[in-house]
Amino acid sequence: MKQVKIISIFLFISIGNIFAQKQLREYIVIVRPVYHESTTEFLKKFSEKLSSEGYTYASNYLKAFSEGKGFGSGFLVKGDDGKTYILTNRHVVMQAETANIEFSNTDGSKVNYEGCKIIEIDNDNDLALLAFPEDATVQKALNFSVLIPFDGQEVFSAGFPGMAGKPSWQLGKGIVSNAAFSMETLDEDLKMKAIQHTAQIDRGSSGSPLLIADTTQVTGYSALGLNTWKVLDRENVNLTIPVSTIQQFITRALSSERIDNNQILEKMSQQFASDAQHGYKKILKYVSYNYISKISVEEFFQLWKKSSKDAMEDISDVFEHGHPIEAVRIAIADNIYRSIEKNKNSFSYNSITGLASNDTPTTVMMSLNNKQVNSVWLIEQNQWKLKDISTLKVSETEQFFGIARDFKYTMNVSTELYFPSDKVEKVGYGAEVSFGYKSMFGFALHKYSHMGYNKDPGTYEVTDEGYVDYKEGLLFLGYQYPFHIKKIFLLPYIKFGVGLNFGDISSLTSATWYGLQAAYKLKNNDYIMAYFKIAPRYIDTNFAFDMYDSPYEYLSNPTKFNGFSLGIGYAF
Repeated sequence: MKQVKIISIFLFISIGNIFAQKQLREYIVIVRPVYHESTTEFLKKFSEKLSSEGYTYASNYLKAFSEGKGFGSGFLVKGDDGKTYILTNRHVVMQAETANIEFSNTDGSKVNYEGCKIIEIDNDNDLALLAFPEDATVQKALNFSVLIPFDGQEVFSAGFPGMAGKPSWQLGKGIVSNAAFSMETLDEDLKMKAIQHTAQIDRGSSGSPLLIADTTQVTGYSALGLNTWKVLDRENVNLTIPVSTIQQFITRALSSERIDNNQILEKMSQQFASDAQHGYKKILKYVSYNYISKISVEEFFQLWKKSSKDAMEDISDVFEHGHPIEAVRIAIADNIYRSIEKNKNSFSYNSITGLASNDTPTTVMMSLNNKQVNSVWLIEQNQWKLKDISTLKVSETEQFFGIARDFKYTMNVSTELYFPSDKVEKVGYGAEVSFGYKSMFGFALHKYSHMGYNKDPGTYEVTDEGYVDYKEGLLFLGYQYPFHIKKIFLLPYIKFGVGLNFGDISSLTSATWYGLQAAYKLKNNDYIMAYFKIAPRYIDTNFAFDMYDSPYEYLSNPTKFNGFSLGIGYAF
């Protein structure tokens, strides 16, 4: 009987857990962002451009979003007004006009709510609050835990991460590995705390709740926070926004104490003028998605080329992690900063033109070095955002001539023809392989032919055996610096090489090459190359170890040969 009781209890608990998990799915949703038509068109063009440049992952990411296949997770929360809302991450609905909310039930059925409005976002904490349509009757919501998280605490993740490109329900289990993780560890500008845990988080989990078991709740769980980030270079390091931050955000979002639009915009503009003096990272949160969608793909690449080194690294990083829209935002923010950098301390707010309106863009007058600057602002996701600023003329960012900041490759393979400067030599040929696009190293093989030197008359002549033929093998170091004229890259360079001659002549040799390469970009970091180089070389007869014993010396006077080479190559 004792064994039966144990089994019965086990079955009862299992059935209870299954029921609770079934209930839990009714509180967690799939969030699908819906974009404005102009944004969708921008995403498609951007996807095509990235594909041609070789950024396949980022291209597929954008294509999926433009086709409405992008998604994240969210969960139901109760506001102070008693209504049910959807809580998710800002980056899940970034650039979205509205969102479609989908409930996915255990029996395979789905319930959809289209056109859910984004009523508030928090850029600093990556939070977004969405409202159901007016005719929706959703009442339930997950409750937040009142417990303070602690290291070693058992936690659960629940959401809809992607599988084969589609959302798939997942309930994971782990522990709190750091209850008071400081986000400054990852970014010194982030002053918030987070909960670090080991419960499973994957792409599509963003916006899902971190849960703890709670027998007082109908679902068997209460929310400890919102899953937001996954640290990629560490194993099982997942980060959650804590309840305290979320509750403050929801209260602020639903507050009835609203200042009039002019006061809000004035405060926002003043803060922008202050933040803009401290670099592009401080400007990012002000850049609207409307601003982004008005930038053509070609203009983005122009902005990228003009970006600072730090910004270019951040742009590359977000590309690699599948967030090309954020790459555009960084490029815009960095170029805004660079447009005011020289006189940044004089950048200030002046006044608002007319009455600020939720429905139409509003002009805000700024000042830079005692000159007027026009900025245009609009309401986006219930916040004032920058739509345009006169210091940055995107159409003027492309330079006819300038430093090629985005030029890079790993390896260059080339072949060449050598043309001698006098008649004692014949045309030669060779090949080179180099590594690195600025500082470089590599090896070269060349084939040369010249007349022998007849000591008696003191002239170069064809020997009895014909021309002196030998090959040259060298290791070299070099440096080149890339410039561009429109879409053509120019690379003045110099190389120093040492090595051996072998063949009819065996000796030590050295060479100095200097010249100019021209490159045309095919895609991503692939280039077709053409080059011209002046190639004086020196053969050290003091270290010759295979010379003919005859009236002819293969090489004695002079020991220097001059010529130039023309070549083509492929860098990738």
